[in-house]
Amino acid sequence: MPGYNKIRSSLRTARGIAREQAGWLKNDGLAATAGRDIGILKKKFGVGAKKVTFDRGCAGSVAADKRVSAVIPNYNYERYLTERIDSVLAQTYPVAELIILDDCSTDGSVRLIKKYMATYRAQHGEGGVPMRLIRSRKNSGSAFAAWARAFKYASGDYVWICEADDSCHERFLETVMRGFDDPATALSYCESLTMDEKGRLQKENLRDWIDIFGTGRWDRDYICDGRQEVAESMCVNCTIANVSSAVMRNFRLEEERGAEAAGASAGGADDASAAAGASAGGAGDASAVPGGPAGDTIAEILKKARAYRLAGDWYTYVNVMAKGKIAYFHESLNYHRMTRSGITLTTARAQEYEEIVRVQEFALAHFDVTDEAKERILERRKQFRRVNGLDGEN
Repeated sequence: MPGYNKIRSSLRTARGIAREQAGWLKNDGLAATAGRDIGILKKKFGVGAKKVTFDRGCAGSVAADKRVSAVIPNYNYERYLTERIDSVLAQTYPVAELIILDDCSTDGSVRLIKKYMATYRAQHGEGGVPMRLIRSRKNSGSAFAAWARAFKYASGDYVWICEADDSCHERFLETVMRGFDDPATALSYCESLTMDEKGRLQKENLRDWIDIFGTGRWDRDYICDGRQEVAESMCVNCTIANVSSAVMRNFRLEEERGAEAAGASAGGADDASAAAGASAGGAGDASAVPGGPAGDTIAEILKKARAYRLAGDWYTYVNVMAKGKIAYFHESLNYHRMTRSGITLTTARAQEYEEIVRVQEFALAHFDVTDEAKERILERRKQFRRVNGLDGEN
């Protein structure tokens, strides 16, 4: 398979990242632009155009004691899919399954996915990672509809939503899954670097994006109570820059198991149905946290997230953090691609401000937000209005 054995190696310094990108930019899918890109990297970092190749033998080298479902939502990202799938299958901590959700792509994505899967199965047979392609009947028009489908179809106890245009280091899962050594952890994530459409390194990390008040909180690994995280920092701004950097517990499975256990305890099928209905409504949700949000199921959270154009991810994370602890790892093992055609760079500032305020108000209403965080909320609003010419806004 093109690009199958040409993935990044374990290089951790700034120069290492440059060498690393210089190598994987020469993946067959990006060969046409590799020369120019490598030249930029050489000029910026003073490194040679060393090609880094990857022996697939290191994939799966770490024993996986937790089942992770990797889900790639895709819409017209044919040009990045080979690299994205490669990066998932190359994980030293192997995934239990790979699901690709195609949202009615009009490019050659489906053809490429089918060809990749056929080649992979021919090479690995039953011994490889189980792979499925699930195609939408109509375009959903929402990233959060795809996230909901990820939880719907995932059979693993953990869900990794891998955006189709992103990539990652092969030790991503090996690192992030350590956060779940504490069974109370609901979400574990790592730092991200950014690259452009052609794979050129833009930023070695996004700490200046998330640590907007310079607290230094994200300079080191940590794990803490999720409600505390919202009360102190996530209520101010979204501190998870990219969903590809995160793994979450499979809350849908937990909700179903909780309903089944409640039904079995009650001793009858009618009771089980009643428990399932209560779970769907939120009141009987085994994941509900007293004093936090209303205890919505993951399906309900993601349905509400669709009301946002930009901040639906932030809204989702805030709700997820009410379900347990959060773990963070400061190494940039997720590679986030910034594209000029995406929502990230084209959303109107007035709408962005309105959504920022909505999520902040939700956090203020449902979490015990600290006084210091309240001051930062007001300061962030003030600065955003000033910088974006929205001084007439509240």
